[in-house]
Parts: sequence; structure tokens; C-alpha cells
Amino acid sequence: MTEIKRKNEPQPSNWFRRIVTGSSRKKFILTCFLGLWIARFGAAAVPIPQYDLLRASEVKPGGWIREQMKLDLRDGITGQYDRISDNVAGHLFVTRQRRAGTMVVGNRGLQEKAWWAGEHEGYWKDSIVRMAFLTGDEAFQTKARGWVEEILAAQRADGYIGIYTEDTRFPAKGFDGELWTQSRMFQAMLAFYEFTGDRRVLDAVERAVQCTLKAYRDRTYFHRPNPDGGVAHGIGYMDTLEWLIRLTGKDVYRQGALWLYRDLASQMPAFISDLLPEALADANRLWQNHTPHVMEGLHMPEIVHALAGGDLFRRAADNALIKLARHTNPGGGMVGSENVEGRIGAGDMPSEYCSLTEGAGTLNRIIAWRGALSVGAFVERLGLNAAQGARFHPANLAVVYLHFDNQMDASNPAKYRGRCLFSASHKAAACCPLNAGRLLPYYVEGMWYRDRARNGLAACQYGPCEVQTTVKNVSIRITEETDYPFSDNVRFTIQTQKPVRFPLILRIPDTAGKIAVDAGPSARVTEDRAKSELVIEKDWEGSTTVSVDFKFQVERRKQHDGHESYYQWGPLLFSLPLDVKIEKLEELTTVSGVKSGFYDYRITAVNRNGADWQIDPAAGFRVVKLAGGNSLLPWSQPPIALRGQMRNAQGQPVEATLKPYGSTILRRTTFPVFGDRQAAKSAVGVVGRTPVFTFKTPMTKGAFYVEFIWRQVAGAIGKGWSGIELTGEGIKGSFAGRPAGASVFGLAGHGQALSKRKAALSTPIKLIAKYDLDRGKVSLWIDPDITRTEATYSPDVEKKGFVAKSVQSVDIHVDSSARTEIEQLKVFMNGKTPFGD
Repeated sequence: MTEIKRKNEPQPSNWFRRIVTGSSRKKFILTCFLGLWIARFGAAAVPIPQYDLLRASEVKPGGWIREQMKLDLRDGITGQYDRISDNVAGHLFVTRQRRAGTMVVGNRGLQEKAWWAGEHEGYWKDSIVRMAFLTGDEAFQTKARGWVEEILAAQRADGYIGIYTEDTRFPAKGFDGELWTQSRMFQAMLAFYEFTGDRRVLDAVERAVQCTLKAYRDRTYFHRPNPDGGVAHGIGYMDTLEWLIRLTGKDVYRQGALWLYRDLASQMPAFISDLLPEALADANRLWQNHTPHVMEGLHMPEIVHALAGGDLFRRAADNALIKLARHTNPGGGMVGSENVEGRIGAGDMPSEYCSLTEGAGTLNRIIAWRGALSVGAFVERLGLNAAQGARFHPANLAVVYLHFDNQMDASNPAKYRGRCLFSASHKAAACCPLNAGRLLPYYVEGMWYRDRARNGLAACQYGPCEVQTTVKNVSIRITEETDYPFSDNVRFTIQTQKPVRFPLILRIPDTAGKIAVDAGPSARVTEDRAKSELVIEKDWEGSTTVSVDFKFQVERRKQHDGHESYYQWGPLLFSLPLDVKIEKLEELTTVSGVKSGFYDYRITAVNRNGADWQIDPAAGFRVVKLAGGNSLLPWSQPPIALRGQMRNAQGQPVEATLKPYGSTILRRTTFPVFGDRQAAKSAVGVVGRTPVFTFKTPMTKGAFYVEFIWRQVAGAIGKGWSGIELTGEGIKGSFAGRPAGASVFGLAGHGQALSKRKAALSTPIKLIAKYDLDRGKVSLWIDPDITRTEATYSPDVEKKGFVAKSVQSVDIHVDSSARTEIEQLKVFMNGKTPFGD
């Protein structure tokens, strides 16, 4: 079992500061560049993606995927959401009663921005339309048909479909959600068209989109006075334009897509600066913005590059995936407690459910336009781990808005305004429970693609399903039988109307071992690990079976920040489950007074046995079958687990059974490795001291050195302070690090002495502090050259007035506002020095 280590993180640049405060000259140059670029390529034929998504009606889920959707429709929050919230049942796209730039009473009495209800209605109807047709539920199909007929009948003569009154639609200033709310409803309508073939629906969406594009043709959308999050979410309109490009091939939608990204990039709105092409092209720049915004628009440079070319957009698209990996937690959720804030993926970092669903749809389109099946690994990781571990099973009765891979508690209503509770409809915003209903349909959407270049079919995200499509005008039916991800065996049965030759392309999971394929003696099988492709080509006739065994092995991997490790088998992560106590809190009631039968929940750990365990690097884990496993309900009754040995807090061997991440509610997923030299790391975001070194005999004279690494992992420089200080008797002037209110390093505690070296976000800075009790002086070196002798190397800053009768310990002090970490702390004493003396 091999530990897979990550490469060192690139260091951040100062791009974020420049992009937010960019000069008018920079804006002018970028605007001119993009304008010339659009003009240059404006008349070109509309490109198509290499891997085109199959029509929604061509892929139907089976097995556990279909069963989970059925339960969520029948018994869970998705099918019953109109009993939970009035927001989804307002028929706003029919009544058009919202006024842009106003506040309204929304779900559970909250004051909400007017576009929220339109967003929620679009989310809900998108999930119902897809689930109804994917599962064959006729009652919900009837409901969906009724919605669509109402919208078609209410469409304005000029084509407008939206939530706003005629006098406030398409505003030039203030906040609105015009592009965003339209795009969420158009996702539902275009899916309905693909399921039913009703041409009226496609025509209606086309007229509506052309109406919107005409309204903004000669002005900006994003760079308006006083915008808000609804305006920023307008990047989601790329989903509609991209889909219409694939369906119609019309240049008007290509031009619309280019306008959308040009408008975003040329105006440089600070609140979504992470998506700007120059920002993405800078591989060192860490993401800062709203996590769902980033995921909603991450496909924009990939699509724009395919539509018009350009080296800048190629680099931006390439780096988008590198950055996504950097900011993704082991379970697949991108870091964010609303915003990314420069944080690197780790088991203790929060992630928002909305970013999972929007991420699945975005990544499906990156796969298509990039022509890279390997990106499917991102979708599997988030869809089969974080998305399952942040909801109830078997029917989804509640979702946790902000989830953690190490989810140790879900009981505090005050934490993130209740976002860390499991709820059917969060008071802070109902978006995450609604997006939970869209997750699996978008997973299914990306299971199969058509390879246009090779005229074949490609399986990307695995699971039980059935495909009915055509290749070279020949009807093809493929049945995919598997318990994946709880099995590494997949069986494909290919049935053809008449003989036809085409390649069957299978994504090779990044955890696959030596793959075993049985496709018959006449098959030509080629394996390309660099492209993550297994290609099976033959003359398909009648009914043919292809069996594939990916031979997954249990692997131990390090999380992206390098601090802790976790176990993975195939796409599944495995966690140590904590015994839980689940209590119902209030029953959710609509604004109109309807009691829903759904609740907020308080979930606490009965005990935390195993929460302080460590990985034993000498011990292995093996896959075992669990009694009572259910292949149709695998998340509530998991069929497999990992069993092996860990070390407890005292270093003693203990037997451990780890269950699939998605089968747990409270859990520990990442662990320190026993025997590794653990960094003395502060708890990010927690104010207070952590003793990390205690002198055996208190120091009363002489000198000693403390060497440590300081790193700010997120947020602006705060007003608190972080670094090290001493405890003992009569101590004054002992602090070293970043003093209160300063953006530079220095010494404090009894007056201040500051250097000129500024703290840089996420950049590890080594500091050496020398405490001289005899001379009453503290010296500080910042990123010193330790090959030099101290006598030839003046400190960056010194301060007199250090007093101590005795020094007992060296403590870490954490600044929550700046989210800092102190690590790799060393103490040199008894004549020893960190310098080259």
C-alpha cells in the first residue's frame, strides 16, 4: 500500500490585489483585446465538443441510483418541497410579480432578495423534471407537464420568460437575478424538451434567450452600480447558452457565450474575480470568492477557448482544474463557508452542498468541451462521497448546508447561522436542500458521452444504468450492470439493431490496478493511462457482453495540504463512524402556515471513540463484506467496509472498521500518521493558546531560540495577532509573529518593534526568535539564511524590554480573523543555535 504524496503548493502571487484594484488602463487593454478577439472569430463556424453529452432521454439510471431518486421523490424533501417552502410554489415564471431591486418576505418569514424565490423554483422544478422522467414516475411527470404548459402560455410576445414585472426587468443598476433565475428554469425546460421531444419548449427557450441577449447586447450586465450575488450568479447563463449551441449549432448562442465571458472579464467585478481569464491563467493565485460562484462558472474558459481559441483561455482552462484540486477536500467538496478564502483542501475544511451540484454540471461540460474523460474522477469523488455524506438515507429528509469530511458534530444552531445543522430547509438559505435533489440527475447526465471524433460511445461516471441511442444511424442499447462504487466489476451488454463497428471507450479510474477485460476474441483493446481511456473496438452484432474488472486496491493518500491522510478504494473514501444521537428540533412550517412534516435536527456524538486515532503506516486495510448489506440501499446498509489496524492516542494497536464516507453522518475521515513527525499546528480559526513546548526546568538565565513557520491560510490580515509567546513568571515583551493590527512581522507584548517584511497569503514564512534573558532582549529573523553565523547576520528586528523571572513554556497563539497556522516549531537551548555557528 503506497502513500501518494502531493507536490509542493505553488506560491501565491499578488494578482488578487491587482485584479480588485486594477487600473482603468488595464481594464481598457483587456476590453480591447477581448473585443478584437470576438471580432476576429465572430464569423467562424460554431464548434462542437468532442465528447457530447447524450440526450437526457438516452440514459436511464438503474440499481441504487434509481432507487435513491424514487425514495427522494416519494418520501424525501425533493418531492415534497412545496410543503416545506412557499418559495418553490409561487409560479413566478408565470405571474412575473417580482420587482428587481426589492426585498420580499420569503421562506420561513425571512427577508430575502427577490431573486431567491426564482432561483429556488428553478432548482426545484429542474430536480422534479429530471427525477420524474429518469425514474418513470408518471404522477410527477404529469406535474412537470403542467408547469411547462403554464410557462409556455404565459410567455410574453417578445419572448420574455422570467420572474420580473415588465417595468423592472433587465435593470441597468442595482441587484437582480435575471440571468441566473432564467438559467435555472431553462435547465428544467431544456431537460423536459430532451425527455419529451416537445419542440414547442425548445422554441420557447430560444425566443426567451434571444430576447435577453438583445436587451444586453449593447451594455454590461456584470459591471453595474451596486450589484449583488444575484448578478454574480448570472455566470450560470453559460449553461443555457452552451446547451443551445449543442442543440442548434446557431451562431447567436455562440456570440452570446462570448459576450457573457467578455462582459465578465472586461469589467473585472471583484466579487467573482477568481473566474477572470488572467486570474485563472495565474497558477499561483489562490481562489478567494464565493464557492458556488466559482463552480458555476469554472467551465467558461474551456467553452470559450473551444468557441474562439486563444492561448490565454487555454491556460485559464488548464489551471482551472489544477486550482480545483488544490481547493478540494478529500471527500470531493470544494472548500467554502460561503467563500473559499484561499484555503487548501483538508478534512477539517467546510464545503457547501450547492457547490457539489453546480460542480457536477460544470465538470460534465468541461469533460465534453475539453475532450477529457479523466475529469470524471472529480464528479465521482464529490457525488459518491461528500454528496452522500451530507444528507440523510435512505430517503433524504435533511441536508447539512456546510459539511466536513471530519464531521464530528452537527448540533450548534449558532454556528454559521445554522448551516452546520441537518435541515430540510435552512433558515440561512434553502438552496442546499434543493440542490441535493439535483445532484444525482446531474451525475446521471455525465455517465455517458458521444465521441464525435471517433464516432463512438464513452462511459465516464460509472453506475447501474441503461443507454438507448444510435451510432451511425444504427439503434444501440447498452445495459451497464454493476454495484459500483461498491464493486470494481462492471458488465456491459451491447445490443445492436444490425451489425455496426464503433469504439466503446471507458474511463480508467485513477485508482485502477491491472485491468482485466473480457470483450471476446475479435475485440481490439487498447489502454491509454495518460488519457485515462480504455478503448474496445469491434464489429458489434446482436448481443455482446463486455466484462471489466478495475481491480481497485486500498490506497492511503495525503490530503492536499499534506497534514493528514485517508483511505480510499476506487472512488470511495472510508471513514470511522461515530455513534450518534439524533433529535428533532422544530417542525418546518411555510409562510402560509402549512406544517410540513419535515424538521431541523440536532445530531451529537454519543462518544468520540476513535476520533483521536492515528494511521498505522505498517498496517494494511482490506475490503470486507458486511452482513446486511443492500445493493439497492447501499448508503444506509453498506455492503462493504475496510478493516485493519490503527493506533490509539497512546500509540497502541487497535482494530478499526471504516465505512464508506457516504454511509456516515458523524465521522473522522482524515488522520495523522503514527510515527510521522507531526507539525505543531495551530487550530485554524480558534482564538487562544496552545502549549507546544514545555521546559523540563524553567529557564531563568541564558538565551534560547525558537524556530517556527507562520502561514496565513485564508482571509485578509485581521486585527488580532498570531505567533508565539512565552508563559512563566514575570514575563513581559515575549511575543513574536504578526502583532495586532500590523500587516508585517514583528515583536510585541511590551511595546512593538516591526520589520518591513509583510505577511503574504498562504506563503509559509520561517521565523527565528532569540530570547536573551541576560540582556533583556528579543531578536527576530524572517526567512533567515541559517548557513550563516549569527555574528555575521543581523536580525530583521530587535526589541529591548524583555523581562522574565522564569520561562515555563512556548505557546502558539492563533488569530481567528486571519486564520493562521503555526507549524514545525523547534526550540534550541543549552548553547545550541539554529545558525551555522
